[in-house]
Amino acid sequence: MTDEFDAAANEYIVRGRWPDVQDARLRLLLRRWAEWRGEGRLAPARSAVDPAAIIPCLPELWIFRLSEDRSHVVCSLAGDRLNEAWGFSIMGKTPMDLWGSEQGSLANERLKRAALLPAIVHGTSSLTPVSDIPGTRLAQRLMLPLCDATGAPYGAIGLTLLGYDRRRDQPQAAPMLVRAWRHLCADLPPGLPPAD
Repeated sequence: MTDEFDAAANEYIVRGRWPDVQDARLRLLLRRWAEWRGEGRLAPARSAVDPAAIIPCLPELWIFRLSEDRSHVVCSLAGDRLNEAWGFSIMGKTPMDLWGSEQGSLANERLKRAALLPAIVHGTSSLTPVSDIPGTRLAQRLMLPLCDATGAPYGAIGLTLLGYDRRRDQPQAAPMLVRAWRHLCADLPPGLPPAD
């Protein structure tokens, strides 16, 4: 099956498959998210998120919540490693605060799409370091939609795994997703994603 490319969103649309995530923390969060949503629901409620079930994920975990008018998202939870990578707490920040107007708007739209469709978004970024250590560093992100107690879109929970050291590689900001795959929740296979 060939994936469709949504040029406006810069995302491949994947149907009938779970995201192919390799990192154990990404697999853990994806599987727990699928368990929390239960049968017949497209996304789990925010209240179903159990931090004790995803302990290895917590340092890189984040939640972005939709604003009341659904025009933007705001970070409502951020793990220690993410705050360390940015050099400050990202809680209370919008994507525009973090990446600036142009890149932040793209991130804001992607997070809103994940929450509102709902859809899982998985992607990779690359960073060319400012430091004198050659090579490209990769980052991975997994965005998973959440709903509120009534089933209305709440926002997105996810992981950002940074393949660089901020002090050594000196990025100005965490890199944006360069390649991304959107998995519509309505098209996911029945059952749970693979455990390993």
